[in-house]
Order: sequence, then C-alpha cells, then structure tokens
Amino acid sequence: MVRLLEVSRSGYYVWLDRKPSNRMIRREVIEQKVAWFHGDSDEGPFLLVVANPE
Repeated sequence: MVRLLEVSRSGYYVWLDRKPSNRMIRREVIEQKVAWFHGDSDEGPFLLVVANPE
C-alpha cells in the first residue's frame, strides 16, 4: 500500500491512526442532512439551506 501511494511507512501509520478533524465531522453531518432531505423528496433533488447549522 505504501508503494502504491508513494508515502513513507511512518506517515501512513500516523495518518491511519489520526482521528477525524472537525471539518470532516461537519462535512459528514451536512452530507447526512442533504441525503435525508433528498430522501424525503418525491420529485427532484432540492437543496435546503439551513440558516443556523448545528
């Protein structure tokens, strides 16, 4: 895997054990909300803008 990605072994294992950043956690929450809103729609996909995100 290390050769394929052309990264050092130590860097790969540091990345592997890293906890998700706040940005990634927020992105996943937003993606889940968009999927939930889209799933309730019988027509086309709509984008709902949330004024106060959690």
